[in-house]
Amino acid sequence: KKFKRVENNDTLIIKEINSLLNKLTYENKDDNIKQVINILEKQFLTYIIENIIQKSLLHHIYIPLYVDLLDNIKSKFDINNLLNKILENTYQSLVNENNNSNSYDNLILKNDNLDKLCGLGILISSLEKNHNIKNNSYKIVSDLLTNIDYNDQDNIYKRILCVYNIIKVNLGLRDNFYDELNDIKSNNISSKIKFKIMDIFDI
Repeated sequence: KKFKRVENNDTLIIKEINSLLNKLTYENKDDNIKQVINILEKQFLTYIIENIIQKSLLHHIYIPLYVDLLDNIKSKFDINNLLNKILENTYQSLVNENNNSNSYDNLILKNDNLDKLCGLGILISSLEKNHNIKNNSYKIVSDLLTNIDYNDQDNIYKRILCVYNIIKVNLGLRDNFYDELNDIKSNNISSKIKFKIMDIFDI
């Protein structure tokens, strides 16, 4: 005999939310976000916020959409403590992902983690405008500009590009890191990196 699994209402709602998130674009954002908010219930908050943050780590271009969705969720639920907890857990998982790594700067040299940290920094700097975020963008930019390995020019460029994208969202960070960026610029680095640092100064 063939048995058809009976799905409860919570499972169906989670599937519907996932479907709406996966289809979220700049063209349909108003309608999709409205649908998510209409079916969202308190017991799904942890799941959906974790899902949004994970998507932000991988799909940087859609971060403004995810921020818009979180802003709308905030208008319906008090998510401040939960959001901060999940952001901190996400940050810690990135810096502690490889238990065999001897230090944080060894881990950040891994491109995959660097891309994810960049996404987290852009997300946090965007959220800081309307949310009380404890794991702030200043902390992540500081991480990115610490322990630069001048033997890995490609990694330096990726770090600087990440800093550029974060500072574009939070321009107030630029003056805080002017000296650090100038120090990097004065070292033996490629013209491409120097021009990107100058782009940061010119934002």
